[in-house]
Amino acid sequence: MAFIKYSFLAIAIFTFSTCNLIAKSDTSSSRSNVKERIFQINLEDPGLGINTNFHEVKPIISPDGKSLFFSRMFYPGNKGGITDEQDVYHSRMIDGKWSYPVNMGSPINTHGANGLISISPDGNHILLLNSYKGTSAPVSQSFKNEDGKWSQPEDIKIYSYYNNSIYADFHMAPNNRTLLMAIERNDSRGDQDLYVSFVLDNGQWSPPLHMGDIINSKGAEFSPYLSADGKTLYFASTGHEGYGESDIYYSKRLDDSWTKWSAPVNMGPQVNSPGWEAYYSISNISDYAYFISGTKSDSKTRNVYRLPSSHIDYTPETTVLIEGNVEGLNKETVTVKVKDSETGEELAQAYTSKNSGKYTLMIPKVASIDISAKGDHIFGFNKRIDLSDVKVKTRIDLKAEPLSKGGNIRMNNLLFKRTTPILLKESYPDLKNIAYLMQRNPKIKIRIEGHTDNVGHEKAKLKLSFDRANMIKSHLINLGVKESRIETIGYGDAKPVAPNDSEENKQRNRRVEIKILSF
Repeated sequence: MAFIKYSFLAIAIFTFSTCNLIAKSDTSSSRSNVKERIFQINLEDPGLGINTNFHEVKPIISPDGKSLFFSRMFYPGNKGGITDEQDVYHSRMIDGKWSYPVNMGSPINTHGANGLISISPDGNHILLLNSYKGTSAPVSQSFKNEDGKWSQPEDIKIYSYYNNSIYADFHMAPNNRTLLMAIERNDSRGDQDLYVSFVLDNGQWSPPLHMGDIINSKGAEFSPYLSADGKTLYFASTGHEGYGESDIYYSKRLDDSWTKWSAPVNMGPQVNSPGWEAYYSISNISDYAYFISGTKSDSKTRNVYRLPSSHIDYTPETTVLIEGNVEGLNKETVTVKVKDSETGEELAQAYTSKNSGKYTLMIPKVASIDISAKGDHIFGFNKRIDLSDVKVKTRIDLKAEPLSKGGNIRMNNLLFKRTTPILLKESYPDLKNIAYLMQRNPKIKIRIEGHTDNVGHEKAKLKLSFDRANMIKSHLINLGVKESRIETIGYGDAKPVAPNDSEENKQRNRRVEIKILSF
């Protein structure tokens, strides 16, 4: 089990060696029917200076495999010295070795117990244990500024959160949308159980959802880790059949309910021993998986094991790294969101840097995606991208429209059935983005302007342009926007943006624009 404030998981790192341990011959056998055999775990030296004579606590490997975060307990180099419960330290992978760890300093480290939970794929967003404001919030978040410094941690709000145990674990999936937690609640099956929460449009998190009886047992389930594929789950348990006191297991999510999983599979003798194993993580980019192994009764024997991923049978599914830039931000941080075009499932989200507009995210390998940028003072168009030929990595740049009084937003993705005001389903993402903007900015009033090409009778073109503008208005009202904030007008073919001399130009003229009347 893990402590909500800190964990007595001492970490020792060894030079490359072989460790002979006793284990069962079959991971499915019960703990009471031990069939002994010798197996080997390869321990490799990640670098010098990671460990001291003091406690080093739960390591976190960044998704790119280039950063290692961990905490030291009651260490002289902590912010409050030897009486400081726990500070976070950072080491970087340089030429295949971990650099000498550096105290992360303020505002991440205080005179209390500090621990890092997760880091985003771009390295600019971290989750931290506890509240930095003195509230009951169990988790905080911080963003890296342009100068490389971290922002003051802010509480994360999880609706209906409570925990009946003094122990808790948290893990933010690489998609920045899914928060796993190991806590004890009224519907838990015994000790700590695994729960999941999802980010909402207001930036807060949904009530914890129990992840079902396939994963959870009467024992303790803890140290969850969800791969970037969104399906592959690793966790530790004292309740499932295994080798020792606590073993690490692997399972696959089977549907979108988050309660149906494949039967947990013991990670086997490459990972688990008769002792205590937990805190397994594997980056889709790194060549190694990391976990802790040791003896439950003596925290000083719990060590960090680094195992080559080529030695592991249960690895995540293929993922794609997406990098890009959002233009037109005007020093605003916006959210880039990605959906599976076929299923509509939210795959991942990332936050841009304020000045450069850069973003990075990791998603499961799918055929095509819908990607968009969303902010309080910009309109980010939805864009469909074919990923069928992408193997590992791709770049997608986006353009955002800053909002201003009198400004126009041309809605290229509001598509209608030909010669009718009937909206096609491809239009819905942009309609939702408009509604989001107006809800976040209650002073905005807009005018929806409909336009056509030069084909048809004048009265028919004028009516069609009005009807299309009113259709959009109707959808926005259904999405929660007050009717008093929306005007409509139809211009027919009176205001072309291109000569009507080709089908391509005619298509450009068949458009809808939104004018910002007040902001």
